[in-house]
Amino acid sequence: MERLINEARQHDAQDKRLRELAEVRNNAESLAYQTEKTVQEAGDKLDSQTREMVEGRIREVREAAKGEDAARIRDANQQLEQAAGVLNQQAAAQAGANGSGPKQADEDVVEGEFTEA
Repeated sequence: MERLINEARQHDAQDKRLRELAEVRNNAESLAYQTEKTVQEAGDKLDSQTREMVEGRIREVREAAKGEDAARIRDANQQLEQAAGVLNQQAAAQAGANGSGPKQADEDVVEGEFTEA
């Protein structure tokens, strides 16, 4: 009976490790996909240095996700998050420079009254 309890505890620890690894991998792949999509949508608006840096981080995350080291995957994911922040800042700056930022409200707004008939 005690042997079964010990085996259950061993499997529980292994199950927790595998669950954590699966979560870390899923988070990393999700961020890699989202960031890759953002790079594609930004197109030529990104400078080549930023594009290369972000694409390199995406490759690092995907390579780390192939392994069994959750800490390495987390570290690569964190690096990609920082690169994605730079990417988003640059994309937002370009959007603002191209005039596609938020538009000002019209000055010719006419107030009206509403009455029910």
